Amino acid sequence: PAQLSGGMKQRLALARCLALEPQVILMDEPFGSLDLITRDEMVEATEKILIESDATAIFITHNISEAVRLCDKIIVLSRIPCTIQEIIELNIDRPRTTSMDWLDRSNIIEKKIWSNLHNGDSL
Repeated sequence: PAQLSGGMKQRLALARCLALEPQVILMDEPFGSLDLITRDEMVEATEKILIESDATAIFITHNISEAVRLCDKIIVLSRIPCTIQEIIELNIDRPRTTSMDWLDRSNIIEKKIWSNLHNGDSL
């Protein structure tokens, strides 16, 4: 285990979790320590797993692109004292691919979130 890369450790952690067939999976910044290529691979793998699993995932991230790719509902929080600033429901079929339609839609959603963050008092 000490010789595993960060990506391999993340894959192993996810496999361990899924082996228990949980109803809820908490993923708190799961890709934060990964390089860009490995991070993208893990996002793709996680999306596939979530499609096939009956589990609900609670995904905590500061990465808006990851949130848009993996989540069906995005909750944008304000600074301390923490309150819900915005809830965005994503009614977008899976898998979410790199097609131009998906890229256009995800860019619109990401811009909306960024605008909210810059105009409001979000994290």
